[in-house]
Amino acid sequence: APMLAPVEIVLQKVLTDEDYEDEDCMEESLSDLKRVAEQCGKLQSIHASDANDGNIILRYDCDLLEAREVAQRLCRTVVGGRSLYAFVNEETKNTGEVSSAAVLLENILTVDDLEDEDCLQETLNDVKEICERHGEVSSVTAKGKAVKVIYSGGLPT
Repeated sequence: APMLAPVEIVLQKVLTDEDYEDEDCMEESLSDLKRVAEQCGKLQSIHASDANDGNIILRYDCDLLEAREVAQRLCRTVVGGRSLYAFVNEETKNTGEVSSAAVLLENILTVDDLEDEDCLQETLNDVKEICERHGEVSSVTAKGKAVKVIYSGGLPT
């Protein structure tokens, strides 16, 4: 079988200020999350994202489909009383073709969107319509209060 490139899964906003200020805290958080992550798939590595945004980058040995299932399993996991939010960083997969590019629009969804399916669909349609002015959109999905837009021909200019 060909070697699979590792797939990155992002655990969103799990690290706290305490983790960044205290090395031991960071080690402990990473080791706790590593145990959780290992139960969900073939974990290759785990590290805090370079952006200091509270995110953790997990690398798994698997294909994209399996990675999506791993991310779903992670999303069903509660750590320290909070549900994890994980998504596959699909831009890290090198497929050799023009890569798609994802844009995450933070805090765009309202309480109405989150509580009302029709309202949500309307907002997603509006976002898609606006985004299509800038490039070919292959999907628009809700991610918590954010909306993820995937452009099929790479990032719009």
